[in-house]
Amino acid sequence: MREATSGVPTNLVTGFLGVGKTTALLDLLRTRPPGSRWAVIVNEYGEVGIDGALLSDVGGVEIQEVAGGCICCTSAVEFNYTLAQVLEQVKPERLLIETTGVGHPARILEDLRKPAFARFVDLRATVGILAPADFTCPPMFESPVFRDQIELADVLVLNKADQTTPAVRDRFLNWARDLYPPKLHAAVTDQGRLDPAWLDLGADPNRRALYPEAHHHADAEPVNLVLPTPGRPVHKESRGPGGRACGWVFAPTDVFDEDRLLAFLSADAGVLRLKGVFHTTGGWTSVNRSGRETVAGPSGYRRDSRVEVFAQQVDGGWAGYEAGLVACLTPPAAPPSRRAPADGPG
Repeated sequence: MREATSGVPTNLVTGFLGVGKTTALLDLLRTRPPGSRWAVIVNEYGEVGIDGALLSDVGGVEIQEVAGGCICCTSAVEFNYTLAQVLEQVKPERLLIETTGVGHPARILEDLRKPAFARFVDLRATVGILAPADFTCPPMFESPVFRDQIELADVLVLNKADQTTPAVRDRFLNWARDLYPPKLHAAVTDQGRLDPAWLDLGADPNRRALYPEAHHHADAEPVNLVLPTPGRPVHKESRGPGGRACGWVFAPTDVFDEDRLLAFLSADAGVLRLKGVFHTTGGWTSVNRSGRETVAGPSGYRRDSRVEVFAQQVDGGWAGYEAGLVACLTPPAAPPSRRAPADGPG
């Protein structure tokens, strides 16, 4: 690895499933200084990369995915390799690392502080993002991973403030400001808007995880996906302590009926989290679901249709869910007819 006189400013962005981490990264990337060279390492819990596809809408940014498990355990070796590769080859002016929603940040922060990387990484504030639905749900605070995402954050942000009440916003700020060790900053925002100045706050190396062994035993097995064929997607399941995930990749020529697809993706009550990019009758569309809230919008990604679903269980199992996706496809276009040549002048 190259010698460096100063490390690359690096931030870890953490938060549980559906808090808006990818939306926050998109906003930061779009508002970064013109011409600046940024890189993002995205950790996907499942095997099918979705966040990288969503972030690819922003030009001039190097996006690297680490899929098939959390970079705090199952994919730790691949993360270290990807990190070294980005630092050496991309030489970014800023590096952002997005953890999977069920990832424990302690192991990642430890790796970034090890001598192998400490010379090249200027570790700055870890930004922890919460959603009102999690903050107001007492059972969430019984999750060791959730607790340590809060414990290890230097900056703590309540996102989706437009979906809650002033009383909840005030309660969050009062609670966050009373935490010990003190947070460098606590804030409330919506639409994932983060103040870029928060990224340059210094990381506190004295923060310690309460449950450092809480998430060291995921069992996803990385497997390369084979190529899909029209109407027959390929899929890969993942399983870990946070639940189950399954991802599908469809052939580039597959086109979904937009209305049927959105109705299907919004329906199954067992789905906790869903992200996807689809080629639909209405154009290329990104779909983001957290709980029962589903948001769709245009997507600049146009390589193929793909979706990752995180759930405790789904109606009909993964096979049934795949059948539901396939049922949303439009019939393949019929090949142009060929008229028989005339036999000759009559």
